[in-house]
Amino acid sequence: GRGSDLGADEYVPFALGVYPNDARLSLVWSSEVYQYEGGVDHYEIYVTCPAGATRPIQGGCNGLPINTRTATSLLLTGLTNGKTYTVLVRAKNAGGQDVATSLNASGTPFQPEEVFLPLVLR
Repeated sequence: GRGSDLGADEYVPFALGVYPNDARLSLVWSSEVYQYEGGVDHYEIYVTCPAGATRPIQGGCNGLPINTRTATSLLLTGLTNGKTYTVLVRAKNAGGQDVATSLNASGTPFQPEEVFLPLVLR
């Protein structure tokens, strides 16, 4: 078979982890993307919201990306529990062109089963 032969306009998608919690999704992606030609200037996060779901407080779900600069993690909050959100990360160079993209990943925020909080009345 032929070995890997990636041209200038091709790249291997990088991993994106989506970790759900109560009304939030924690996103973590690979920082190894800096190895790509020309390096990474910033990351853009594209979030797709399902019907009837609230938009993340951080933005997204309107076709506009969330710019995390060089951070390789992001916490999305204010989400609707039980709805599945889909996320894609694009690594951009200084000219705004893609140098790499993540795999599509999705996560579903959930209501914790039981939460015992101390109630203090004064």
